[in-house]
Amino acid sequence: IVRLFFSNPNAAYHHGCVTSRVSVVGLELARCSMADVMDINRCTSFPVQVAVDLFLQLADALEYCHDHGISHLDIKPGNLLVSGSFGLLLADFGCSTSAHFCRARRGTPLYMAPEVGRQRYRAHKADVWSAGVCLFNFALGLHPFATATKDDPLYQTVLANDWKAFWKLFTTCHLYYYNEKDKGHQRTLKPAPVLDKLFRTLIAADPDARPSFTTVLQLSLIHISEPTR
Repeated sequence: IVRLFFSNPNAAYHHGCVTSRVSVVGLELARCSMADVMDINRCTSFPVQVAVDLFLQLADALEYCHDHGISHLDIKPGNLLVSGSFGLLLADFGCSTSAHFCRARRGTPLYMAPEVGRQRYRAHKADVWSAGVCLFNFALGLHPFATATKDDPLYQTVLANDWKAFWKLFTTCHLYYYNEKDKGHQRTLKPAPVLDKLFRTLIAADPDARPSFTTVLQLSLIHISEPTR
């Protein structure tokens, strides 16, 4: 694992080359991946303020990468490494590109933006979609859809930008599992309104509707973690 010498601390390289501008970071900085921490298969989610903090670290790293002309194109919990202080490191740039536009199908299907591999697409906009799906994982401990295909009704509602139908269907699909797992303990399957708004913005079928990470970081997100009065 190599961290850019001049970089923001959340951007890490796993790219196979070391130059005079980078320094090697000991493996002890990365204890495990976020996928290991979350254990998504067991529906482990984080408190809202923790989910938001993790997402902001990811957004900060991606803003830095995009400002330096690099798009990651394989953002997922398995490529987010966790330090001992619960800091996030964006790793594995094997699918990354410095091209503004791409045609190649790159990344992991469940985290790919819908335009990837189907048309000429803007790489940095694809990163925004993937980061939004990661935020969904952080906040709810589940994936928004089972397959990124038009055969998946949840995926269809996202592509149609029909989030009201999405939450109704999402709750129906997962309520039984939650009840069995938690044995009667109530779970909230719909997030706080501000998170819902972020999902709608980041996981938008239209790439033009997705904000840059600079815009996301400029938003006032502090009230997300404040208790509801």
